[in-house]
Amino acid sequence: MSILKVTRRVPPGPRNQSISELGEVDVSESSINGIGAMKFTDEEDCGFFGPSSNIAFMRYISQVIAKASPHREPTLSPSPLQREYSRMISVAKSRPPSRGAESGAENSIPSPAVNIYALPSEERTWNLIQQYFYKTGQLLPFIHEPSFCETYFQMKREKFSKVCRIWLGLLNIVLAIAASLLTKGEIPTEKRIQESNVYYQRANGLCDRDSRRNASLEIVQYLLILGQYLQGTQNSVQAWAAHGLAISAAYQLGLHSPDANRGFRSLKCEIRKRTWFGCMLSLTPETESHPTLDGSFFTAAIKLYAILYNVLESCYGANLGIEVSTSSIDAISGILEGQRRLDEWRLQQLPSPGLRVWDNPVSREDIEKMDAGSVIHHRFNVILYVRYNNLRILVHRRCLESLLDSFQTQETMVTSETRLLQHMRLDSVASCVESAVSIISTVFNMSSGSGWRREFLDAWNYSLYYTFNAALVIFGSLIVASKERDRNPSAWTMICHSRPYIDTATETLRQIDSGNPVVERRQAYLSQLSVILDPLS
Repeated sequence: MSILKVTRRVPPGPRNQSISELGEVDVSESSINGIGAMKFTDEEDCGFFGPSSNIAFMRYISQVIAKASPHREPTLSPSPLQREYSRMISVAKSRPPSRGAESGAENSIPSPAVNIYALPSEERTWNLIQQYFYKTGQLLPFIHEPSFCETYFQMKREKFSKVCRIWLGLLNIVLAIAASLLTKGEIPTEKRIQESNVYYQRANGLCDRDSRRNASLEIVQYLLILGQYLQGTQNSVQAWAAHGLAISAAYQLGLHSPDANRGFRSLKCEIRKRTWFGCMLSLTPETESHPTLDGSFFTAAIKLYAILYNVLESCYGANLGIEVSTSSIDAISGILEGQRRLDEWRLQQLPSPGLRVWDNPVSREDIEKMDAGSVIHHRFNVILYVRYNNLRILVHRRCLESLLDSFQTQETMVTSETRLLQHMRLDSVASCVESAVSIISTVFNMSSGSGWRREFLDAWNYSLYYTFNAALVIFGSLIVASKERDRNPSAWTMICHSRPYIDTATETLRQIDSGNPVVERRQAYLSQLSVILDPLS
């Protein structure tokens, strides 16, 4: 373990300043003051996630289950499914790191005071740095790898005698996310979570105050990676706060301004630009195409996020949760426009940098044919394929929600207009199910593999989100099919045949990261949905 001499950017404090004052990582804080002892209770806050979120869609499912089971006797205690649903939509405010580990381990023991100036062995540090740039650094390339590594090597050459505090915090959050994303089998899940949490606490202790007071490029990069890290913890809602601070600091630095960026040399200008796009992935860059594959992927991903931005605006009221009176025809028009943009991206924009989206789910046979020499290229294609299908679900999910919303309504007079709308809604539900099956099949086949082929998937928390969302969509579609299939059995055949994929999704979550409590909670929820599905359908 190395202990560093840190160069501080803030005015020095008293000579007897303790480590706990520099970073809020000390569990020995006393709650005693001049008045007496104060005891704090846990604070809870129900977060707002917007109508496009899984949480919002789960409310539709919960309401439909309640409506579809009127014969059940009311009980005083909530069902296991209702309790699990309540746990997942109630977001607990996190305590400061000093009060316990903010890792994915729900029952982890609070860490003792962490030395924020320590680092793991040089071998472990370098291994995690390489892991970061092999995975996250390729997908979000806003940190320049040669420059970052040279700073680390210089720190080693100087015997760790002079280190910038903010850069050390950036290094620790890089180590934290690299450790949290280690592939299955490399290290036990519990140990991996504990290790990554130590790095997170060190990073937080080094950068927490500066992230709110001082703006620098390193602070923006630190906050962006912090947001990515928090998405894989029990306190994932904190990712919003970190991302908001990153955007605020980026504006202060002028990262959004082409005029400001032109004042820097080409490399620094490109780093500033990429960091800004890391903050605002909903914008489309007006830049020249990058000659490298990771640049091509980044450009393709940003263009896909630009479509996401338009879909959220046209189909979900910009995710603001404001009641907007939209006619059925206008809603269908928004869906058709979203699908048109997706088709254009897939068929015209995406092939130009040599990337593609497959027509069918990636089978095990397809995986076996992939060669080890093109792992990065295959990974980019797999990730874009899953993200494309996830966005396709979001485009068409509004129709599924409207059908769930009217699940128990009385029959209305069928006109030519309502008949057309019913047909278009069925097509949208079929599109949802088709993409959901594609996601579950692909992630299942990838996660059941071993060795380097598991590297094709996105980070485990992203794979968790995509798979869980796909399973919810299939469940909702099957609920609708239970009511609608009697009118037109052949039209709902494909949707009814998707039933096994909910069980496949449950198994997929187990394969993604067995032993991770964040994953296990979603796995338990899907298992309960599977149990109640057959009687309802």
